[in-house]
Amino acid sequence: MGKTKIDRSQSNDGANGPRAMSRVLNLFEVLAAQSEGLSLAEISDRMQVSKSTLRNSLLPLLNDGYLLAPSGHYRLGPKAFRLAAVMMSGWSLPLNIRPFMEKLSRETGECVAFAHLDREGMRFIFVDVVASRHGVRFVMSPGRSGELHSGASGQVLLAFQDEAYQEYYLSNAQMSARTSRTIVDAEKLRSRLDCIRQSGVAIAMEESVRDGTAISAPIFGPQGELVGALTVAGPTARLERQIDEISRLLLAVAHLASGDVFPPTASF
Repeated sequence: MGKTKIDRSQSNDGANGPRAMSRVLNLFEVLAAQSEGLSLAEISDRMQVSKSTLRNSLLPLLNDGYLLAPSGHYRLGPKAFRLAAVMMSGWSLPLNIRPFMEKLSRETGECVAFAHLDREGMRFIFVDVVASRHGVRFVMSPGRSGELHSGASGQVLLAFQDEAYQEYYLSNAQMSARTSRTIVDAEKLRSRLDCIRQSGVAIAMEESVRDGTAISAPIFGPQGELVGALTVAGPTARLERQIDEISRLLLAVAHLASGDVFPPTASF
């Protein structure tokens, strides 16, 4: 695997205090990506922390079973994996996504929705919605479903599926036109899906609802699996003037909600 470098400040490098706790979490993150383990020098290089400082953090973790060091290479120990299992048991998708939805709605003033994929039905389903504060707004409601080809939420969910599922959809779905702008051609939809995978965001202007625009980005779970689509929607007359700004904000929040290390444009 390639090197994972984490740029960290050298200030407040003492063995105790909040900085030390943050360093331990960063250490776990680095070692989780290296099942064969890393030497002290390699950890120091990737975390940008001196070897002497690292030794102060590593010793108690070794003694407590959070780390193992066979042949001088450090890797995660049984207590670290036990801790991860306990944390995962408390992970709740709705509870974790909702604060990000509320943040996005406050920042944009628009309706924000979270959608799941119904693979068998080849549709998306809104499972949670935060309403817009505007009087004139795009209305979405939990439980509402739609076709994957028509609109930003469905297109994002389809774009990040495996190739076999995408081809099955393109070959078998009855792509009806919701508006004059709905993509109903398989090759045009395939090209749109490629663009979404490259940019990380889908923009659908009046493709599912007349005078309505939606912008969507994927949300990934703890194992890197696609868990849903985060979508901002509103009247085209209002959103078309700020497509770029909302797209950047949406991507930043989506990365945060996915747990990615990402320099957010949102002041979260």
